[in-house]
Amino acid sequence: MSPRSQIGLELEAIAESYISRWDEFAGREWKSDRLGFDYVSRQTEFEENIYTVAKAFVPGLTLEHHRHFRENVSTMLPLFDDRLSAEAMPDFEGRNCTLSHIKMPMMISNRSIVSLYYNYDKPDGSVVSINSSRGTDAIVEQHRNKIKRNVVANNILQYTKLTPRDDGCDFV
Repeated sequence: MSPRSQIGLELEAIAESYISRWDEFAGREWKSDRLGFDYVSRQTEFEENIYTVAKAFVPGLTLEHHRHFRENVSTMLPLFDDRLSAEAMPDFEGRNCTLSHIKMPMMISNRSIVSLYYNYDKPDGSVVSINSSRGTDAIVEQHRNKIKRNVVANNILQYTKLTPRDDGCDFV
C-alpha cells in the first residue's frame, strides 16, 4: 500500500471515530431546515480545533450528482461563495489536488488551501469522499507563486459519506 493510500485510510478512521461519538456531542447541536431538508450538526473540540459532525437526508441527491461535483470540484467550489476560488492542480502521488483561495474580510489575510482527495466506493453502495491538506507542504512550496502572501490554511479533514436511498441520499 502506498504511503498516500495509508494517509487516506488514517483520515477515514479519524472521521469515523468522531461519527461514532455523535451522541457525546448533543450539547453543541445546531439544526436547520432552511434548505428544504432536516440538517443537524454537532461539534466538539480536540487540540484547539473544532470538529463538526453533520447528518442529513437530502431528497433528490444522487451519487451521480456527487460524482459530478467531485470530478469538477475546482469549478463547483466557487458556486458556494463568491469569495472562494479554486484551481485544479496536477495530481500528487496519485491523488487529485486543488488549490483554493478565500478572500477574507478587510484586515484579515486571505487564505489558500491545498487539498488532496481520497474517494472510495464502499461494498454497501455508499461513497466516501475525503479531502485534506495533510502532507501537502511540497505542493505549497511548488506553487508559492500562486499563493503569494496568503496565509496557508490547513484543512485537517473533510469527510463525506453518501448512502443512496430510493428518493435521495443519507449524508454524513
